[in-house]
Amino acid sequence: MTLSVPHITLAAKKLEAEELKCLASRANLVGITGLMIHVLQKERGASSLFLASSGNRFREKRETLI
Repeated sequence: MTLSVPHITLAAKKLEAEELKCLASRANLVGITGLMIHVLQKERGASSLFLASSGNRFREKRETLI
């Protein structure tokens, strides 16, 4: 392969496109992880209230979250 400006430019653009695909994949993973954390925190709060009330409050809400 020759080291001409067009070849180097094309290689740089291909590398940049691959890096952007990786970045998009990671951004998607961050979004999914955030949603999972949110759901876990909701379940944690409902379970905490359920236990603190000796099982009298948030029974239905907790069961739907689990």
